Amino acid sequence: GLVAMGNLTGGLSVEPGASFTYTWVVPMEAGPMEGGMSVQPLTYLSGLNYAEHTSAGLLGLILIAAKGGFKADGATPTDVDQVVPLLFQAHNEGGSPLFMASIKAGGIPDNQAVAFSEIAGINRNSMMFAINGRIYCNLQVPLKAGSRVRFVLVGFGSEEGLHSPRVTGHVAQSESGILQSQQVIPAVTRMMDMTMRAGVWPILCDIELHLQRGMIAQAVVT
Repeated sequence: GLVAMGNLTGGLSVEPGASFTYTWVVPMEAGPMEGGMSVQPLTYLSGLNYAEHTSAGLLGLILIAAKGGFKADGATPTDVDQVVPLLFQAHNEGGSPLFMASIKAGGIPDNQAVAFSEIAGINRNSMMFAINGRIYCNLQVPLKAGSRVRFVLVGFGSEEGLHSPRVTGHVAQSESGILQSQQVIPAVTRMMDMTMRAGVWPILCDIELHLQRGMIAQAVVT
């Protein structure tokens, strides 16, 4: 759903199984700045229940470029070969509206599921540290050796949502210069460009607790 001002005739909420096409008007100030990266990332998300819906992964990314700044596919900036969006999120599974359905799907009886849901809502054990909703290397990103890749890093989640994303074995160029890792916080996006080397490279958050709790993926470069 969307919270908006004006004469919007639909789309304030979208029922399960239904669809609605949103159109964004992009003002000049929302685009990339002169001398900076060639695109500007912005996020969009539900305005109906921010905490629950972001915990369920209901958010997305828009890339804005100057006219002529994208290749023919309309999604890849002209100065890189590929764009990889990565969502680093510390989210409470117990706060998701899909939580009850998920634990019931796991075979937990209804009476136990309710009790389990109430405990999870206040228990840090239900906090998940994920990349694109996946934990413990269950996300593999296929890339080509020698390609120039722009990683768009998005942060969302709770007060524990400070992350330090890194692609091991690589040095990146960013808005702020040369670096090994970026820094993202909830509702903030960052970018880093790098030329990929052949191999299987961990993509991770350098914060120890987050790494221990599963915030690691793999770049599979061939």
